[in-house]
Amino acid sequence: RQVHGDVIRDFANDMSLLLAETFHLLVVATPLTVCIPIDTPYNMGLNSDGTYSASALTSGWYNGTAKGSIFGLDSEYREKILSEMDVQYNVFVMEDYSELVYRTRKGFCDIGFASLVMQPHTEQCKTCPEYDGSGDYTASACCVDFSAPYFTTTIGLLSRIRESTTTSNIADLIISTNIANLALTLALFMVVGAHIVWVLDRTTNPEQFSPNYFEGIVSGIWWAAVTVTTVGYGDKSPKSIAAKVFGFVFMFAGFVITGIFAGTMTSNLMNNEITAVSAVTLDDMVGSAVCSIHNYLNVLNQYPIDVVLEEDDTLNDCLARIKEGKAEAIYVDRPVLEYALRMNSELSQQYAITDTPHVTIRTGVVFPEGSTLVRDFNIALATIQADQTWKNSVQEKWLGYDDSVLVKKIEFNWVLGIALVAFVGCFVIGMTAMSVYQWYQKQGKGGNNKSTTTEQAPVVTCGAIVEGMLVDLACAVRYL
Repeated sequence: RQVHGDVIRDFANDMSLLLAETFHLLVVATPLTVCIPIDTPYNMGLNSDGTYSASALTSGWYNGTAKGSIFGLDSEYREKILSEMDVQYNVFVMEDYSELVYRTRKGFCDIGFASLVMQPHTEQCKTCPEYDGSGDYTASACCVDFSAPYFTTTIGLLSRIRESTTTSNIADLIISTNIANLALTLALFMVVGAHIVWVLDRTTNPEQFSPNYFEGIVSGIWWAAVTVTTVGYGDKSPKSIAAKVFGFVFMFAGFVITGIFAGTMTSNLMNNEITAVSAVTLDDMVGSAVCSIHNYLNVLNQYPIDVVLEEDDTLNDCLARIKEGKAEAIYVDRPVLEYALRMNSELSQQYAITDTPHVTIRTGVVFPEGSTLVRDFNIALATIQADQTWKNSVQEKWLGYDDSVLVKKIEFNWVLGIALVAFVGCFVIGMTAMSVYQWYQKQGKGGNNKSTTTEQAPVVTCGAIVEGMLVDLACAVRYL
């Protein structure tokens, strides 16, 4: 009997271990349920014309290859992060953010993958009521755990461009990056042209282009300025064949550069006069109707404005209200507004986005309270966020802009401007120093000695000219 009892006990232990292992394998092999909301530009479907929209995505399960029919900013992040976690999952699409949070709270969703604003009350459980069956999940969308923030943005206010005919200070328009770069390029073009025409014509035409470096270059700059501006006084003109050929090329090149400069200046003045836009904030919307979503109701209630808000409002609903004249502005996440402007050229010409000052929102993914997936998700998220190139490409694809590229363009413009300023500045300093030196030389010879003619002036060789220009360039490089 004792032997039979031991055998039965061992058999029971073995069976319990086998059942536990089998249960573990089944749990591990079961795909996760990832719930996502329908929203632009986060999760969208593909239209027949090749464009993306929220209306092209329907609620329900998306398993296997069907997951590839979901497109958007969140979709890119979801695929990248869950692939890094090396987990199998199915996607369940919902239309309401609040329902997504509630179903995640109840365990139907293992992950609520949405750009949810990370608010403290969403994680509260003590004051989180049960769903009352009314169809509105807003009050019960709580008692969940957030991941680390995976997207940081601001709240944008989309409002109609307020055109003004009031022009800014003319100095502010002229002293701009593109005008300054063009002006310095034109100045450098004339200085280089003056050197070339002087080198080519100083021996055959010493009367107009003196062999003396200072006097000859001054004449060359005068000729270059008169030529490039198409004034054509005629007091200075090249005589040698080489100088005339160069002058021919210089005229047309100067005509192009001057045309670009004049066109840019005119464009700046016209744009400033026609599309001068004053910044629009929520303070400017007092007494106006603003369309938004429930997440930002507490912000809008601080202002005396008419909030146009209905249950399950989407961006398309707000855009429709603007077209119908029922709302004058939209107050939602900036990425949503950026995508709307990008996809609607007519809208982008009439409306502009203003950021809400001192307001930064962080969005995260939600999990059932106490979920063990949070740690693995955050590790995968940290790995993805380290890939700045990938992040920039996703932002460019779905939002239409890349901050890093913009910064590089601005830096390039300023570097070019500083380089040109340094080069021209060194040239002017060198010319001034040479003129002072020559003045002192004449003073040392008595001041009234008239025997120093252009024929007796020291002749500067081409090698000396190249050396002088290299000194100017070295000065500019050292300045930079």
